[in-house]
Order: sequence, then structure tokens, then C-alpha cells
Amino acid sequence: MAKKEKEEKIIEGYVIVQPGKHGWKLCSNTFGQNKMEAWLRQIQRWTHHPDPIDHPMLIQRWMDKGYRLKKATLFIDDKNEDEDET
Repeated sequence: MAKKEKEEKIIEGYVIVQPGKHGWKLCSNTFGQNKMEAWLRQIQRWTHHPDPIDHPMLIQRWMDKGYRLKKATLFIDDKNEDEDET
């Protein structure tokens, strides 16, 4: 039986990176496939059900605090972790 080749799924998107030396380590929960989705994930973590008209103001507040939008790539390994390596 031939060994199945490892496949990776790739999703391009954006994350919001916190200010500071290690801010990038805490950004995975803001991953979005577009810029606004990433910002909304950041906003909604701290403000429950914000009015859409307030989004630009809230984004500006986060940017004033040093948070930045960065391109990101999510790699998903297609192999099940439960499968034996044979």
C-alpha cells in the first residue's frame, strides 16, 4: 500500500497583532479571511454586539493603542493525528 502524501490546506487572511515584542503570539483568535473580519474578531472580543456605525471608531481606538493588521497564512495539515505512522 502506497503511503499517502501529506496534503496541506492553505488559507490566506489577516490577524490583529498586539503591540509589544511578543504581541504576535496572541493574535491567532483574530484570524479572518479579510481585513474587516479580523478587526471584527478583535472588536467583539472586548465589546459585545457593537453597533456597525461604531466600527471605524473602535478600529481607530485599537490602532491608537498600537494594534496592527498583518497578513497571515493558516496551514491545515490534512492528516488525522489519530492515524498510525506506518
